[in-house]
Amino acid sequence: MRVIRRIGHWLDDRLQLGMPIRDTMAHPIPRETASWFYVFGSAALTVFALQVVTGILLALIYNPSASEAWNSLQLLNHQVTLGWFIRALHGWGSNFMLAIVLIHMVQVFLFGAYKFPRELTWIIGVLLLLLTLGMAFTGQVLRFDQEAAAVNLSAAAKHVGLSPGQVIIMASLVQAEGGRLSDYPKIARVIYNRLNQSPPMPLQLDTTVLYALHSTAPDVTIAQTQVNSPYNTYLHTGLPPGPIDSPGDAAIQAALHPAAGNWTYFLTVDPKTGLTLFTNSFTQFQQFQAQLAQNTKTG
Repeated sequence: MRVIRRIGHWLDDRLQLGMPIRDTMAHPIPRETASWFYVFGSAALTVFALQVVTGILLALIYNPSASEAWNSLQLLNHQVTLGWFIRALHGWGSNFMLAIVLIHMVQVFLFGAYKFPRELTWIIGVLLLLLTLGMAFTGQVLRFDQEAAAVNLSAAAKHVGLSPGQVIIMASLVQAEGGRLSDYPKIARVIYNRLNQSPPMPLQLDTTVLYALHSTAPDVTIAQTQVNSPYNTYLHTGLPPGPIDSPGDAAIQAALHPAAGNWTYFLTVDPKTGLTLFTNSFTQFQQFQAQLAQNTKTG
């Protein structure tokens, strides 16, 4: 204890922090402030400390370069002890920090805690809020960059005759339409075959109509296929103007590496099992529709 006390005195003689700390600790606090309404500031500090610690630990392994980002993530997730847990803490912690900081700033404003003599504290808090929002946004963009680097998106997109943005749109269609992962490359092939027809064949995907209608219904009606929207692939040829879903790695891989085949139609004929059939014959597609109707009726 004497050694610690001597070190403390030595530091205080040079930093002069002892008196301000004692004054802060002795500052009277109203009894009514001892409630859960006043925990968000300390909670934000706690989550920030968690972000710093987990960020340092991740930085020891993670390599943000385009060539090594994916490999270092695989190392973290599968080989480093508790690496997946530390990464999850860092990822979820960033979301919690953003929410807590927003709640804290709203609470400070509503409770009037930004008034004299705390104006400077309020200004610093607003700047820290903007910094937190900026870091959260760049963090999400970095995740996309990692996935893009993992599949070599730019070069692979050129190979299939699309831009990187169009590949993501294509993958979103596959993700929205697909059931079984094994069907993803076949669905991608159907879309490519329709796009490559001369003239291009409308994609006629129900999911694009549902997206335009902001609907989660299991099916669309004939009337709904006439909705006036650039996302309606019954009325407009080519890809929709933007993604309609958040594609996973399997959907992106399918868009970049579609299966070989001449199919231009597909239909999930058994919603329970996810059985999806493919054909290039409209007559056979009509048979698929009859099979679906029968399975739906008996189910």
